[in-house]
Amino acid sequence: MKLSPITGILRLPRIGAVIGLLTLSSSLFGADLWLQKQRKVEVVLSAEHTPAEGYAARELATYLGAIFGNEVTIRKGGHSDQTALPIYIGWQPENNDLEPQTLGLEESIVDVNDQRIRIAGGRSKERHPVAKPEDGVAPLHDRGTLYGVYELLEELGVRWYRPEPWGEYVPKYARYKLKEGLRRTEPEYAYRYGPDKYNTHKTGPQNMEEISMLRRWAVRNRYNANLWVFWRQPKEILELGGCYRIATHHIYNQILSPKALGEAHPEYFALINGKRYLGENSQLCLGNPEVEKLVGDYAIEALKNNPEMLTISLEPNDYHHWCECELCVAMDNPKVRARLGSGAGGVSMSDRVVLFNQRIAKRVAEELPGRKVAWLAYYQHTEPPTKVAEFPENSLVCLAAYGRAYADYSSDLYNLDSQSNRRFVELLRAYGEKKANIIAREYWNFYVWPGPFPIVGTMADRLRRYKSDFGVIGVHSETHPCWGPQGMILYFYGWLARKPYADLNAEKELYYRQFFGPAYEPMKQYHERLEQAARQGTYIACGGEGMQNLMNDEMLQELKPLIEQARNAARGKAPYERRVAGVIAGYDFAVRYRSIFELMEQGAHSKAQAAVNELQAFFLSFDDGSVFDNRRYIKDGKVVWQTGHFDDLREKIRKHEDVFGRLVNSSLRIGYTLKWNFAVDPKEIGTAEGWYKTDLDDSAWGQINAGGTWQDQGYPDHQGTAWYRREIEIPERQRQGSRWVLCFEQVDGSAEVWLDGKKLGERILDPKTYTGYDRSFFFDITDRVADGGKHHVTVKVDKKLFVGGIT
Repeated sequence: MKLSPITGILRLPRIGAVIGLLTLSSSLFGADLWLQKQRKVEVVLSAEHTPAEGYAARELATYLGAIFGNEVTIRKGGHSDQTALPIYIGWQPENNDLEPQTLGLEESIVDVNDQRIRIAGGRSKERHPVAKPEDGVAPLHDRGTLYGVYELLEELGVRWYRPEPWGEYVPKYARYKLKEGLRRTEPEYAYRYGPDKYNTHKTGPQNMEEISMLRRWAVRNRYNANLWVFWRQPKEILELGGCYRIATHHIYNQILSPKALGEAHPEYFALINGKRYLGENSQLCLGNPEVEKLVGDYAIEALKNNPEMLTISLEPNDYHHWCECELCVAMDNPKVRARLGSGAGGVSMSDRVVLFNQRIAKRVAEELPGRKVAWLAYYQHTEPPTKVAEFPENSLVCLAAYGRAYADYSSDLYNLDSQSNRRFVELLRAYGEKKANIIAREYWNFYVWPGPFPIVGTMADRLRRYKSDFGVIGVHSETHPCWGPQGMILYFYGWLARKPYADLNAEKELYYRQFFGPAYEPMKQYHERLEQAARQGTYIACGGEGMQNLMNDEMLQELKPLIEQARNAARGKAPYERRVAGVIAGYDFAVRYRSIFELMEQGAHSKAQAAVNELQAFFLSFDDGSVFDNRRYIKDGKVVWQTGHFDDLREKIRKHEDVFGRLVNSSLRIGYTLKWNFAVDPKEIGTAEGWYKTDLDDSAWGQINAGGTWQDQGYPDHQGTAWYRREIEIPERQRQGSRWVLCFEQVDGSAEVWLDGKKLGERILDPKTYTGYDRSFFFDITDRVADGGKHHVTVKVDKKLFVGGIT
């Protein structure tokens, strides 16, 4: 949050990111102001106030009344009750010397002395397109004064931790001393895109109440982007001061649909293996001049018809169906490989996407000055373009910290031992050098894991670094809100996005005390222990990926007494019992999830499948959206539940059972996922040089884990042959007649396997299709390890297309 002092019409230079409040009053020798019970308050509006100023006055009156039990009235046109303390709201004569017309669109001033309070803020000159004549002055952006009201209420101690009425904290005072002086604030990030939905089992207009509740919570926490994507309500839009509609969604299918246009114009769509691909989510042929014209026409028309839209999206479809025609390929740099995605032979698509979008941006700049185009740096078009010196001034690029390739939330951004974070830092620098207007796209909520997700420290580190070191102007977190287990993230994301340099520990302490009340101590220990554990090396990232590894048996047992203490402390005490219950639901989810893998390890696959069904039923039982993101939607007239993560679990069990089904009474005794010695073999000399031999010195090799591709673990550009080696220790057999089997659940590529320098066998795949890469294989090694003890395993993997490794 930017803070700087002024007095009267004096404007002093800004002082960066100052923590605290600087005071300099227009009445330099005035006294502090006491607010107290029995003192009447009059909130004064201009007779020509805007809808947002009127809403700001109502918010202030409501909460001041709740805090002090005062009589708070709202007066239009001037202060009339001389026995009441006046609070002047918005653009009006009493606030003229604050010069609100010179303030930034989201900048606010709160001026306090012993006689009155004044609150004013910036707003835009443009009229909002949904405004009617009876709405009077109705700016397109009108958040400044509203933010000033929230700054004052937060200074008094009010917090909006959750959207529901039971999720806010409102203190009760008999007296409160407001320091005399002036506060001037502005959120650090220009664009703050957070939750835009409150996901319940309800659909369509039925959940309008929840949507409205979320919008008001988001504005109170100063989120400002894309709050109106669904279910527009003109009155509410104006009252809440508008928002920035920043579109970066996948859009090619909306502009030119293969289903609608493919038969008449196949040339608009991707040429793949000599044929135009007209399936769903085909990418466009970006080298086709007619496609460029049609996309440009679409962008211009959409921006003209929606003047509240800051950007039009030019983001490709979320698939790899890229065009291979000569015109498209000519835009690429074949030397730059994509770390994610396999279309067009794995070449980065960044150059073609940016070159194409650059031409559309030029047309938008000529026809609609001030409007922008936007897209993601994502998937196969993430890498910095090489054929573009500078990005268009009227463009926004949303740089996605996506997957293992670019995100590691278990460490700080500048922990360059993390391959993922180092790559993302490189991206930030490279795009900054090309003068891109960068929005950081993060995945700080569930789409993989709906349980505990301890990343508040990670968010703070990144939001500080993005702003100070890379000039990032906005942040967008793709949110699928699980308010019970992950509500702390949703609150602190908004808090940090507006003031990333403030005292995080002090605000967390308030959160634990105010939100959890009697369960303060165990809930603080629970969350802080998870934050500590999350930074001890277990990889976690986008949407909670990897959290299932952190929430192992040892961690669950350590947290169990804290959960029980919190449950007992909050029992029967509203609203704390309900708040704690959401956290407990996340812990219970983790316990149930872990039990599934224990059943798999025992070979009890039918019981594991039943446990998945029970876990899904548990998840969906919280049907009001207050705990988990358990959406449903209507497709072809039928209700479809969002249960993909449970379907993934079922498939994992099925694959695991594929191995156990071919073995009698089998169980997993030892797992070897972590810490394989690893070396690439681009010249394919390993076999000739005996890299499989037991006495080979592999101390200079690198080290990676099974469970992920080598491209995701520091070798992004290697395709071909690579070697894995490690020592294993075999215990004595527990019963006569039992056998030892060395099983590979999944190796992406052809594989040869040696044990103690002698070849066990191989699993060879078609080098063109690699069909069967996800099917398990195994070797009976009983006779080789009859006496137990230590043995050496070597695996040679060959994968010349896409990604590869022991996955």
